[in-house]
This record gives sequence, structure tokens and C-alpha cells, in this order.
Amino acid sequence: MNPILFLALRSLKGRHGFSHSFFSFLISLTVITVGISAIIVVTGVMSGFHEEFLKRLLVFKPHLYLTSPQAIPYPQKWIMELRNFKEIKEVSPVIWGEGILKTLSGERAKGVIVKGVLGKEKKVLLGKELASYLGVAPGEDVFLVTSSLSGEVLKINGVLTTGIYQLDSSLVILPLPLAQKVFKMKGLISGVELKLFHPSRVERIKEEIESLLPPFYYARTWKEMDAVFFSALKLEKITMFTILSILFFVATFSISSSLIVKVTERKREIGILRTVGFTPEEIKKIFLTEGLFIALTGWVGGSLLAIIIEVIIKIFKPVSLPQAIYSINYLPVKIEPGMYLLMLCFSVLTTLLATVFPAIKASRLDVSEIIRYE
Repeated sequence: MNPILFLALRSLKGRHGFSHSFFSFLISLTVITVGISAIIVVTGVMSGFHEEFLKRLLVFKPHLYLTSPQAIPYPQKWIMELRNFKEIKEVSPVIWGEGILKTLSGERAKGVIVKGVLGKEKKVLLGKELASYLGVAPGEDVFLVTSSLSGEVLKINGVLTTGIYQLDSSLVILPLPLAQKVFKMKGLISGVELKLFHPSRVERIKEEIESLLPPFYYARTWKEMDAVFFSALKLEKITMFTILSILFFVATFSISSSLIVKVTERKREIGILRTVGFTPEEIKKIFLTEGLFIALTGWVGGSLLAIIIEVIIKIFKPVSLPQAIYSINYLPVKIEPGMYLLMLCFSVLTTLLATVFPAIKASRLDVSEIIRYE
């Protein structure tokens, strides 16, 4: 074994089993392990929220929405031509509006978002939470008052679950002809929703389609429609990572203090090493090796702990969340290999920074002073 590595490991172990040196090593190792696992799990949960919300939004919301300041006449030739794009999976003319939905008895009422869609099955669907609030079920009738001051009795054909609480608690789906009737938009639509085979390519496809749109028409991507929401998630993830990283960076300097104490306690051993031929550079390497060993061991322990926690969260879902606040009733997590590699580099860098000063202090001890007084 390399003598520098042997002496570094021997120094960590101590001379008498569970010594002060070994206790300091365990504390430093615990700090690194817990710190790394905390950062990985927290960022994994934040990424899990981002991925889960994105998946749910892209299932229900359009990848690209084409509209204009005024209602759009339908059908039109350019709308039909959109189906010729190879990148476009679905083309759906829609009507969006607002209204108040209430039971026929008038005991309960709620403001709703109404969406008119074109489809083979002409059904009236209510969001699951909305139906629960009104106390109605499929087969029953409700009364819709729209923003155009028209009213319509609707027979509920089914209950819809999107997985997004804000939609499940306020959404009403109508057949397009019925929506045109209640909003007094005969022969008109609010816009055209497009579903793509590859949502990540939406920016390029938007540029292609906008060049074909009539004047005063414009396109909005799913990124633009929910830009504030996803920006907030991203900022929250960066903020949490930064705060935890600063705390971890400060905590690693407990290694520095323990090594400084060790240098002071082991002046005699350092002097003996110098007299038998070890250079100041080699003394420095011994302490740096100690720090590197703590960093690598802590990273392995922290990574294993983080994987165990993330797998438990992912499979067993032990944490329940209030769906009314978070839109989902469980804690999501995403296992990111890149984060594990990032934490390897971060832990090694911070730990080596914490050991640099004690290593330099040990290498600069005066041998003659040590021999004289120790």
C-alpha cells in the first residue's frame, strides 16, 4: 500500500481504537453523508414535481394553441391544412368560456371554466371535484349560466379526472355545437389546439405554422401558456439547492477544525515522519488524502442513503399531500444520475478546500522546534 494512503487511513483510525481521531472522523463522515443525501433527495423531489406537473399538463392542455383577438370563423381552409403537417398529431377546434354551474334545486353553485370540443362522442363531462362539490352524478341534470347571459340545462354524461385539482374542481366539457349555442358563437370558435408527436420541438413547429397563419392570428406554446408556473418551479429548485449547498459547505469545515486539532495533537508524530525522510509536500498529501477519503466515503454513503429514500418514496409513496394545494396526493421524486455525479464533484471540492489549511499548517511545522519541545 502507498505509504501516504496507509498513514492517512491510520491517522483516521487513531492509535487506540475508538479514539478522539476516530470519533472526529465519524462526525465528519456523518456530516458529508447526511448533507449529500439531503441535497440529492430534495432536488429529486423538486424535479419530480416538475416532471409530474408537466406530464399532466401535456396530457390535457394543447402543445400549441392558435387563436386571435376575435372569434375565429370555422371551418377554414388553413385549419384543415394543419392536418397535413407530419409533426402534428391532433388538430382540435375549441371554444373556451366561463360560467356558473348550479344544481336544479339551486342549493349549490360554482364558477366554472367551460371548454367546447369537437368529437365523435357528444358528451357533457364534469371535473371529478366539481361533481363532488355539487353533489351530482352521471345521468343527473345541472343548469349552466354562461358569460353571454344564456342558460342551458345539461345532462351529465360522465366525470372527468385530469389529475390537476384546479381543473378537476372547475372544468366542464361540452360538445362543440352545444358550446357554440350556449355562448352564442354559431360558426365561430375561440381557437385551435394542436397536439404534437414531439412536444419538445414546439418552438420550431410554432415558427413554421405562424408563417402560414392569416393576419392578426398568433400561436402560443405550452411553455408560454404556463411560463410563470414552470419558472417558479425552476427558481424554487435552484433556491433550495443553493441554500442546502451553502449549509453543506459550512458544515464541511467541521473537518477543517478537527484536522487543525489533530495537527496540534500530533506534532510529535509529524516530527518523527520528517526526521525519517518525509518531505513537507508528503506531509501535506497525507492530510489531503484524509480529506479526500472522507469525501469519497461520505459520497458513497450519502448516495446509497439517497437512493434508498428515493426508491421508498417512488414505490411506496409514504408521504400524502393535500391535493387541493399540490394537485397530486403523493410526493413525487425523480432519480437523477447527473445529480449524483454533481454531488461527487461538489463534495470532493468542498472537503479538499476544508483540508487545505490544516494540510499546509502540518507541512510547515518546524522540525527542530518539535524535537526540542515534544
